[in-house]
Amino acid sequence: MKFTRDQVKALVEAPDYRIPNTRCVACKKLMDAATPTGGGRGPQPNDIAVCAYCGHIQAYGDDMKFRELNDAEIVECAGDPDILLAQAFARDFRQFKR
Repeated sequence: MKFTRDQVKALVEAPDYRIPNTRCVACKKLMDAATPTGGGRGPQPNDIAVCAYCGHIQAYGDDMKFRELNDAEIVECAGDPDILLAQAFARDFRQFKR
């Protein structure tokens, strides 16, 4: 999927949930909010997150700080449509930020 500039803007401006300041485990960008892909609830420990800046797939730890995925989570995430959609958004977000 390819997002238009307007779609990226709408997602960026969508209601989000505040999270404790945490850094992406890959690119180290500081984040303080999360936008859910569905379900309408804020993130919980062990939920999967995709960094909007680099597209890295990670999980929330018990302290709501990002952590690397464990082996079972990696297998579970493979090909997940919501994760692929979030990564596509991250890709287009980076492109429009340039």
